[in-house]
Amino acid sequence: MTTPPAITQIHVSGFRSLKHINLSPGRVTVLIGANGSGKSNLLSALRMTALMRTKSLARFVGEAGGASALLHYGTKITNEIAVQLSFEEPTKANTYSASLGYAPGDRLVFIEETIGYRPQSATEFRTESLGTGHFESNLEDAASDPKNVTAQ
Repeated sequence: MTTPPAITQIHVSGFRSLKHINLSPGRVTVLIGANGSGKSNLLSALRMTALMRTKSLARFVGEAGGASALLHYGTKITNEIAVQLSFEEPTKANTYSASLGYAPGDRLVFIEETIGYRPQSATEFRTESLGTGHFESNLEDAASDPKNVTAQ
């Protein structure tokens, strides 16, 4: 039986009440904190990231009340949301990062989107840009590209 990939690092900044957060979850992670401390916003950022994979970022933004409602204290304070996830398996590690900026129409646009792959024997990630200026993630397209088969 193979071990499923485990999320080893979560970084979120500029998202709702989360100015900047780094989390290294374990196999079981429990979020505990006072009301309004950001637990639900962290989960919402993870949900957004999962929906980006299925090209549903615009839907998520619309259901949230627009991009200005997602940016930390609005567009006058924050102009970018950043998300980075790292996953590890026994023989490799992968990383995904996205920087999203405010765009006309109260939308989010990808300022940068990257994937990374590191075999067990390496110390550095090999990263690849998935582009910039797009409104939906290019992750699914990269996953179906034969040259990226090692990153899956």
